[in-house]
Amino acid sequence: MTCSQTRNAGLLSDTPDRSSTRRRMTWLLFGVFAFVNTGCALFDDLGAIPLHRVPPQFLDVPRKRDLIDVSFERLRQRPPEVYRLDAKDILGIYIENVLGTSEELPPVHFPEDQNVPPAIGFPVPVREDGTISLPLVEPLNVRGMTMIEATNRIRKAYTIDSQILKEGKDRIIVTLIRQRTTRILVVREEFGAIAHVTKRGTGHIIDLPAYENDVLHALSHTGGLPGIDAINEVLVYRGMYEGGSDYEALVQELSQRHFGNQGAYQANAVPDPPNLLRIPLSYHPSYPPSFTEENIILNEGDIVLIKSREDEMYYTGGILQGREIRLPRDKDLDVLAAVALAGGSIESGSRIASPGFGGMGGGGGGLQGVPASQLIVLRQLPGDQQIAIKIDTRQAIRDPRLRIFVQPNDTLIMRYTLEEQFTNFLLNIVQYNLVVSGLNRGLR
Repeated sequence: MTCSQTRNAGLLSDTPDRSSTRRRMTWLLFGVFAFVNTGCALFDDLGAIPLHRVPPQFLDVPRKRDLIDVSFERLRQRPPEVYRLDAKDILGIYIENVLGTSEELPPVHFPEDQNVPPAIGFPVPVREDGTISLPLVEPLNVRGMTMIEATNRIRKAYTIDSQILKEGKDRIIVTLIRQRTTRILVVREEFGAIAHVTKRGTGHIIDLPAYENDVLHALSHTGGLPGIDAINEVLVYRGMYEGGSDYEALVQELSQRHFGNQGAYQANAVPDPPNLLRIPLSYHPSYPPSFTEENIILNEGDIVLIKSREDEMYYTGGILQGREIRLPRDKDLDVLAAVALAGGSIESGSRIASPGFGGMGGGGGGLQGVPASQLIVLRQLPGDQQIAIKIDTRQAIRDPRLRIFVQPNDTLIMRYTLEEQFTNFLLNIVQYNLVVSGLNRGLR
C-alpha cells in the first residue's frame, strides 16, 4: 500500500469519529442555546421576596406550642349541694286518705337507672309555672325547693292552712320519680380520635339530666372530646328557625352593601350570628377565654357542633408531588418538616429533593446532580392577595430562624435555581457522553 493510499485510508477511518464529535457539539450548543433562551421563563421566582426582607406581620403568628388546654372544669356546670325542683320534674306523692288510703300500699316506681333509688307515691308533674296540682288544695309552688322543703310545704297546706289533716297525725311521702331533662342535638363532623370510633357526619339527639346539661356532658355522651382532625373549639347554636332566617338576611344585606349584587362574598366580612357561641378548647396564656358558666349550660333545642378542619391545609408543588396535606392541630410545622411530610427528602449536605424526579436531586437513583435548594412559600393575605417568600433550604438547615411555620392555605413550591438546573444539564450531558463513549468502545 502506498503512502497516499495509507493516508486516504486514515482519513476515511477518522471521518466517523469526527462526524460524531461534531454532532455531539452541535446538540450541546443547541441545548445550551435553548436553555439560555427559556431559562428566564422556566425559573422565574414568581416575584418572591427573600425571607429577611419580608415584613414581620406576615411571619409572626401565635405558636401552637404556647397554647394551653382549657380546664375541663370550665366545661361543666357546678351542681347544687342538693337537688332543687323545677318544671318537668315528676314527683311521687303519697298523702294518706287524700292520695291513697290506709288500706293499700303506695305505688313503688323502679327507675331504669340502677344508680337511682326507687320512688314511692302517685306521679305528680311540676308544671311550667313551677306549681303542682293536688286534691282539695290550691296549686302549690315548689320551684327551687328541695325534696324536704317541698314535703314541708305540702304538709303545711293540708294541716295548718286547710286543716284537712290533723297536724302530727298526717302521713305524707314525697319522692322524685323522674328528674327533668334537656333535649339537645349534637352534630359531629370529625372522625374519632381512637380506632373503631366514627363520628363524621353523625347527629345525636340526647336528653341530659338536670345539672348535667352542659358542654362536657354533651361531648361525653357522643364520643368524647373532638378528634385531632376537628377544630379546637365547640360551637353552640341557640335559637330556632326565625333566628337563622334573620341572620341569612343580614348576610345578604352586608354582601350587597360591600360587594354589590355581583360582588364576591367574603366570609370574614360578615360577623358571627348572634345566636352562635364559640367555646375554645385551647388558648394563649395572654388571652384567656372569657366564656362564663352560664355560656356552657345547654338549654332545650340547642345545637352543639364540632366542625372538621377541612380548611387547615397546605399544598405542595414544583419538584414535590402535588398534594393537599392537613396541618397538625396542636403543634407547629416548619417549612423543612412540611417538605419532608410531603414526600421530599432532607439529606445531609443540604440535599433536598423529591423522589422520582429522575435522581437530579439525589433522590431516586439514575443520573445524579446538584440538589434543589429554592423553596417558595405562597402565603394568602386578606383581600385575595398573596405574598411569595423565598427561602434557601441549605441555609435553613443550618439556621433555625429561617424555618418559618407553615400556615393554612400556604403553597410550598420546591424548585431548582437557574444555576443548579444549568449545572445539572451540563452534568447530564457529560455523563451521557461518557456512557455513549463506553458503548462505542465496547462495540469495536
